[in-house]
Amino acid sequence: MADQYTNDKDQYTTDQNPNPGQNLQGQGLKNQVEGKAKEVAGKVQSGVGNLTNNESMEMKGKAKEAEGNVQQAGGKVENKLGAALNPNDPNNP
Repeated sequence: MADQYTNDKDQYTTDQNPNPGQNLQGQGLKNQVEGKAKEVAGKVQSGVGNLTNNESMEMKGKAKEAEGNVQQAGGKVENKLGAALNPNDPNNP
């Protein structure tokens, strides 16, 4: 976390984040949304594979669905960790 000097306003600033948990919460939400999208896409792919008797497609869909579920769980952990790091943030659940 390097300090830097900005010339625009001739003031000394630092790139340190005063709310370290905020980044985790943003990333957690992103992972939950992306994970849900993967889960839904996997369900669709698995269903199409089932309807067309394409076992390979069905298994790939189930794997994608599982990957989405894991990503969602990771996002929930990131959100909880971010909230724990910023207990005074009014946006915490």
